[in-house]
Amino acid sequence: MLHWELERVGLSGKEAGSGELVLLLHGFPAYHKTWDSYLGPLGARFRTVAVDMRGYNESSKPKGVSSYRMSEIVADLVALVKHLGHRQVRVVGHDWGGAVAWAMAAWYPDMVEKVAVFNCPHPQALSYHLLKNPKQRKRSWYIFFFQLPWLPEMLIRWRSEAFVKAAFATPGRVFSEGDLEDYRRALLKPGVLRASINYYRAAGREILTGGTELPRIKCPSLLLWGEKDSALGKEVTDQMERYFESSLRKIYYPDLGHWTPEELGWAGAKQLLEFL
Repeated sequence: MLHWELERVGLSGKEAGSGELVLLLHGFPAYHKTWDSYLGPLGARFRTVAVDMRGYNESSKPKGVSSYRMSEIVADLVALVKHLGHRQVRVVGHDWGGAVAWAMAAWYPDMVEKVAVFNCPHPQALSYHLLKNPKQRKRSWYIFFFQLPWLPEMLIRWRSEAFVKAAFATPGRVFSEGDLEDYRRALLKPGVLRASINYYRAAGREILTGGTELPRIKCPSLLLWGEKDSALGKEVTDQMERYFESSLRKIYYPDLGHWTPEELGWAGAKQLLEFL
């Protein structure tokens, strides 16, 4: 595992290959392990960096909810791209990492050449559905629960094995007991629970004040979506094209759930290689 000391924070992660830069961004409650099966295939063509975002695993964990606003997370990654000596980057994300990838592409069109996301709608699409769609509000009950102080962290720590097993549930058996234990241990590292839930608290405050306004995304974009996602309904991806100036390609997988990177495995890496 590598550790990059930036002027803003220190970020940890893994790196493979050389050439043009690709960033891989994980979701909640994961870390760079999400991309273990992608580093080899993508590293054969690109300099591929799987990042532990701010607050996760061995990355820095600034205090306070405001430290986990979207603008702060994106700024870390912009600093990392420059730290690695690149001017441009292709960004891939899943879940929360997908939201960050969309925002980075919108705010930094001259830096982000392409963006690909697994099972995460555009942030403004999700904000709309949380406010207007009762079915999605029901699916996203945990987002509202995470707005409470200290109680979510306490309950997750108390029932960490059950929480991780439920969080990483998939239609088919994808995660081994060893995988689940790796994720549990990473989640219980000092400061990670508080930091990772602060992403939701910061987002909740932004949604209540009108959501994060993003420019329309200009670069070629790809969305890969498992339709059996229990947390996000397929309808949140409808009419997402309104948030893009360039092409948005959407690929749906009827038999897959929320953890599409791991569920797809080599097939997902192949899709990314063709797109990136």
